[in-house]
Amino acid sequence: MLKVAPKSAQNPLGKSGAQAIAIQKRRQAVRITIPGIPTRDAYSFYALAAVIVVFYLVKATLLSVYGTEGYAARIELLKNGTVVEQVGGRLLAIDPVTAGLSKIVTRVN
Repeated sequence: MLKVAPKSAQNPLGKSGAQAIAIQKRRQAVRITIPGIPTRDAYSFYALAAVIVVFYLVKATLLSVYGTEGYAARIELLKNGTVVEQVGGRLLAIDPVTAGLSKIVTRVN
């Protein structure tokens, strides 16, 4: 009787076993993980953080363009408007983070 060695399972990447393992290690080295938080939730956190950063950058840019007095006047107009405008006025109010970023944005321009 002829003995034939069983074929190993085909690698879906078409690479040798060592190459496939090296590719997996490189992918895992690039991946950023937060202990105790699933990867899917971490992406949600990064998206939320990006939205907050962009929001503050837009506020700082508006403050540097309009100046402190002009920006404060526009915020007062919002605070005297409808409920939605009042909420916007409170969100867009000058805070220490916005003031600091505005100074940086003004230097860059």
